[in-house]
Amino acid sequence: MRKANGDILPNVSDDCRYNLIAHKVEYYEKITRECEKCDGTGIRKIKEKEVKCSCKKSLEFILELLKSNFPPQHFDIFRNELFKRKIVEIDTSNPEVTHKPTSFNEDFMYPFLNNKLFMINNSCSSLFTGNNETGKTYGALYMLADFIKNGFSGHYIRFKNYLNLLNSSYSDKEDKTVLRQIREVKFLIVDELGKEHGKHEYATCELEELIKTRQDNLSCTLLITNLDYKDFVDTYGNHVRSAFNKNFKALLFHPDSSFRTKTRVEWPKSQKQK
Repeated sequence: MRKANGDILPNVSDDCRYNLIAHKVEYYEKITRECEKCDGTGIRKIKEKEVKCSCKKSLEFILELLKSNFPPQHFDIFRNELFKRKIVEIDTSNPEVTHKPTSFNEDFMYPFLNNKLFMINNSCSSLFTGNNETGKTYGALYMLADFIKNGFSGHYIRFKNYLNLLNSSYSDKEDKTVLRQIREVKFLIVDELGKEHGKHEYATCELEELIKTRQDNLSCTLLITNLDYKDFVDTYGNHVRSAFNKNFKALLFHPDSSFRTKTRVEWPKSQKQK
């Protein structure tokens, strides 16, 4: 069992997903080792009481993000400005109906995050559609991080990798356990639908099964695709669309501005070498 600074890291011994990221943990343990507030112990004494140091809380949060396959380049997602995006809700029964654009943050994300238990208990889920660089994945990751920060299990996976894991689970016992644990998290993001290779009949069956299983198990699912809604339905068929029950919303991220240009890392300007 993995240890850090003499203390067993919590919530990992029974989760096989931890085995996928154990080799990365040592790098992040320096958060605690180099902390001057607790001298690297992770524990502080305040008024004769031992309390968990903020460095250890940060380490535990990062461990949960790693375990959920959260992209490390977005670990600081709460420190960054949450740019506003426009969305259009799609009427899944009549996609030709046009709705006015609304705010993703104010009209979808914040109500979702402020009512987590309701969303989970009613299996509230969504399909994010739209072009590249409209902020679909970033918005979903912000929601995932918020769920994890508040003690809920979550996971991020690309659909192609999900299918690969599914295939290997038939012969690999550990992969079978990892797959089961991913399916059981309370908040799951499945990204890049439509980019997988192989027969779409197989992908369609597995996607339909995943949606129905998670609805039965009372958990939230976010599906993300660059396909528009009509192409999504044409690709995965009416069986998948029929799995979108009354608690499943389809959102089009409005292409009125490029989100990625706002989040792009600025490289240093050219300077003379000192």
